[in-house]
Amino acid sequence: MDAGAIATRLASGVITPLVKKMFVSEGPGAGLVDRPVRISSLVSFTGEKRRLTDADLHKLTRALLRSAMGSAPVGERPVAPDEEDAVAPALARTLMHLGELEMDDVQAVQMGPQALLQALKAAGPDATRDLSADAAQLHDALLATACVHILHFFTQRSTFVARTLVEHSSRRPGRGHFLAGRPPQPAPTARSVAPAGHERGVAPWQGATRVVRT
Repeated sequence: MDAGAIATRLASGVITPLVKKMFVSEGPGAGLVDRPVRISSLVSFTGEKRRLTDADLHKLTRALLRSAMGSAPVGERPVAPDEEDAVAPALARTLMHLGELEMDDVQAVQMGPQALLQALKAAGPDATRDLSADAAQLHDALLATACVHILHFFTQRSTFVARTLVEHSSRRPGRGHFLAGRPPQPAPTARSVAPAGHERGVAPWQGATRVVRT
C-alpha cells in the first residue's frame, strides 16, 4: 500500500484531536476579534502562549504515524520499520514552521491545503533531507492530510466563523454559510483539489471533501 493510500485511511476521529493540541484554545471574548489572526499566534508550541514542548509535538506526530501505519495491511507498509522511526521527527520539524509563516488564518484557508503544505516545506527544506524516497513520500502524505485538518480547524474557531459569516453575508445576502460545519477529508497526496463548490460560498479546496470516519 502506498503512502497516499495510508493517509487516506486516517479517520477524522484520529487526526482531529492531534491537530487541536497544536493550537491554543479560544478564551473568553475570542469571538469579538474582527480581523484575521496570525497563524504564529495560534500555535501552542511557540511564543508566550506556549503549552506544547518540542517533545510533545514529536509525541503527536508519532501518534499520527502509528495510526497511519496501523491501518496498513500486514506486509503492505510503504516503508521499512527502521525508516518509520525517522518520519515522525521529520514531520514534527516541518510542522514547527507553522509558527514562522507570514500569513493569517483567512489567507491560509483561501490558499488551501496544497499551498499550506508547500509553504511549510519551503520554510523547512531540510526536514526530509535524511529520509529515503519512500519515507519522504510518507512524510508528505501525512503532512498533506494534516494541512487539510489544520485549515478545517481554523474555520471552526468562533473568531473565524464570526468574521467570515459577516463578511460573506454582506457580499451575498441570505447566503452566510461560509465553511461553517463542513468536515475535512484526509488529503492522500500533495496535490491541488479542483475548485468545486466555490460558488456555494466555500473555499475552493473544500468543494469535494469527504470524511473518513471510524
